[in-house]
Amino acid sequence: FQEIVAASSGPVLAYCRSGQRSSVLWQYSGAP
Repeated sequence: FQEIVAASSGPVLAYCRSGQRSSVLWQYSGAP
């Protein structure tokens, strides 16, 4: 669940780290 926390704290960092996976987290978080 570390990725989810990272996305909540900083979606930009999660995007750089996860890449495409971050896109899914973004949608789950509700980001545009």
